[in-house]
Amino acid sequence: MIYNLFQSLWIYDSDAPQPDPNGILEFLTGELASAERAGQRAWIIGHVPIVECQSNYYDQIVRRFHSTIAGQFFGHSHKDQFEITYSDYNHPSSLNAVSVALIGPELTPTSGNPVFKLYDVDCDTYEIMDVRVYFTNIPDPSFQN
Repeated sequence: MIYNLFQSLWIYDSDAPQPDPNGILEFLTGELASAERAGQRAWIIGHVPIVECQSNYYDQIVRRFHSTIAGQFFGHSHKDQFEITYSDYNHPSSLNAVSVALIGPELTPTSGNPVFKLYDVDCDTYEIMDVRVYFTNIPDPSFQN
């Protein structure tokens, strides 16, 4: 199963906290629970990495369903990055890392070089096995802001 989070729901004119705007996290939890019961794996795809909005609630969901979530993929930052979810943030280590969110670089950059990634996926587990990064080299100094 692939779930695309429509994250613009967190954009409000108010500074009042919105723990679950329009029920998107409740929806995600329900879908992941259904996938778990069916013995399925899930990918979560979103635009903005969740660390930038509502990370505490989303983090709880990822920790709960880490064995169901085979991958998390985000963009927005225009950088090749990753974020790790830990079961214990007071003592983060490789022993309690439960999930990783892969944040893709930019294909249409405003500076730097256009980049895209290809993921090798295990057809049985849907786990990411390898990543290949391709980029173009734009030597024009006016483009490298």
